[in-house]
Amino acid sequence: PLELNLMVVETRQILEEVIEMSAARAKSENISIRKNYGPLPSVLVDPDFIKACLYNIILNAFQSMQGGGALTISTVRSDGVIQMVFEDTGKGISPDKVEKVFDPFFTTKEKGLGIGLAFTRRVIEEHGGKVNFRTVEGKGSTVTVTLPLKFEE
Repeated sequence: PLELNLMVVETRQILEEVIEMSAARAKSENISIRKNYGPLPSVLVDPDFIKACLYNIILNAFQSMQGGGALTISTVRSDGVIQMVFEDTGKGISPDKVEKVFDPFFTTKEKGLGIGLAFTRRVIEEHGGKVNFRTVEGKGSTVTVTLPLKFEE
């Protein structure tokens, strides 16, 4: 198991820090980042691990949008969970590869190691959450991170 340093943090703060880390690259690659936030409760997480996961998801989205595009980040709160949804306008991946995206060392990139999404899933599951990946080849992909609201304000 991972050693998590859990603390109560604002979901908005985590998202904004990760977006800020990604902003220069987004601008240089002609990618717009759109925010569509619903309610943003505080969560009990290891902020460093969660930020690393969200940053990895954003970088994967950027890499799928060569030539520019849009990344929409939405949040939904329901039934004791917060969902963070990352939807890109990239190239997506073929249906035969969808089942493998969370496998360690699987990659569709020339220079990828294939550990990012495997690491992301492991960290999110250690937090009691889950990660879902959907894609339509030629249209883009959506990654949904669901985290339990163990801490209520």
